[in-house]
Amino acid sequence: MSGFVNQEQVLAALRADPNGFNLVSTDYNMPGPPGLDVARAVRDIRPDLPAVIAPGYITDELRAQTPAAGVRDLIFKANSVEFCEAIQ
Repeated sequence: MSGFVNQEQVLAALRADPNGFNLVSTDYNMPGPPGLDVARAVRDIRPDLPAVIAPGYITDELRAQTPAAGVRDLIFKANSVEFCEAIQ
């Protein structure tokens, strides 16, 4: 398993060994390219590779944008607004 703290590192590693990964998980809001841009790059490098995004807040707009970016699913963060509201 590999972990990276920088989107460019992830994409460089994926370009170097496209079949060396089973899943790419990224955050939606982070320094540098947003998660949707990372997912689009993953899709362009290896279309069959699942990509998931962990946003802090899942909007209808985000849900609508993710399929075209190649995102397979959105992962709820434990500190997301929806999660906090659900447990109250």
